[in-house]
Amino acid sequence: MKSLTIIKQDDYIERTVSDLKGNVSELIFSHNGTEVIRYHMPKGLQGIFEALKNERFIETYYIMSGKLLISPFEENSEILSSGDTMVITCSTHSYPFQVLEDTVFICSANNEVFYKDKNQIEKLNTIMSKLQEKDGRTREHCIRVQQLSMKIARELKIPDANLDDLFFASRFHDIGKINIPSKILLKPGPLTSDEKEIMKSHSLESYKMIVDTFGENVAQMVLQHHEQIDGKGYPYGLKNNEIKLEAKIIAVADAYDAMIANRPYCNAMTPRQAINILLEESSNHFDLNCTNALINCLKQEQLL
Repeated sequence: MKSLTIIKQDDYIERTVSDLKGNVSELIFSHNGTEVIRYHMPKGLQGIFEALKNERFIETYYIMSGKLLISPFEENSEILSSGDTMVITCSTHSYPFQVLEDTVFICSANNEVFYKDKNQIEKLNTIMSKLQEKDGRTREHCIRVQQLSMKIARELKIPDANLDDLFFASRFHDIGKINIPSKILLKPGPLTSDEKEIMKSHSLESYKMIVDTFGENVAQMVLQHHEQIDGKGYPYGLKNNEIKLEAKIIAVADAYDAMIANRPYCNAMTPRQAINILLEESSNHFDLNCTNALINCLKQEQLL
């Protein structure tokens, strides 16, 4: 019957799989701008329900199984579990979330959520897959920096309008390393001066690779994440307030994660050792407010 659509279990029109294992979206109905999407998300995944700035748009999320932690910056956190429903209408607010258990939920939206996300995911999946083949450490580092950056942002209570952009900028801040020669990127020891200059090009390469997909604001955050407070960073020697706050957040998260990770030529530091270095360099390299926000996050997680 034309007026009746039956959707059997696991049927879908189209499917998108991200580069994160177990993160799948399936378009199960689409008609005249209305979409019904089924999401499968793995435990530990962090993400953003983006702000809806058009008053005609509405998105409804019904939790079929699992648990989600919704953490609006200026509101109380909520845990959604099987049978719960969340409705998003016109707002300037974004809604960060963390998957507490493997979760399946249904989204009903009167705007094209699926295809907007699909285009971004497909472009970046290709790049991230190639990066994984070339250097899996960089890919995993990007995921951890994203998680740290969102925690720091929450501690700093940065404006909700900038939250979506930080989410993507932190995730793809090092994606340009795919264009760095393997003999430099994977070198099991300190780099020479010439090799360091080549490595520095990754922030500009990252900018070029994401600007068309995510726009100038996200790309600038990526471009600036190795700038320093004293103006001695790269690529442009920006200083103090010339550097975006979000880029300062990524810089702290990036440096901290690099220090506590094992590398072929040096052992991992403890969280306390890494924080001591960040504090020592916060007068010239890093933003002190961002460093202190990270410290608060680590204390809340009993890592300090």
